[in-house]
Amino acid sequence: MDNTVGLKAKYRILKANGRPTDPDGLYFVLKANSKDKDHARASRRALIAYAEEIKPVNELLHNDLMNMVTQLGGV
Repeated sequence: MDNTVGLKAKYRILKANGRPTDPDGLYFVLKANSKDKDHARASRRALIAYAEEIKPVNELLHNDLMNMVTQLGGV
């Protein structure tokens, strides 16, 4: 892992239907199945944290995210 690089623009994001995203939006991409174990673990922990925060308002999304982490082998 290259520890000399901080946050940088690395991806261009479009909506699933091909339309552009909000130009004022701030997006951060997580790769939960990264070959880099440190990034994979951090991504999965972030997914779990998000899932727990969203659970009261969207339990289905919570379940989907938790299932994703489980399918990837957990943290």
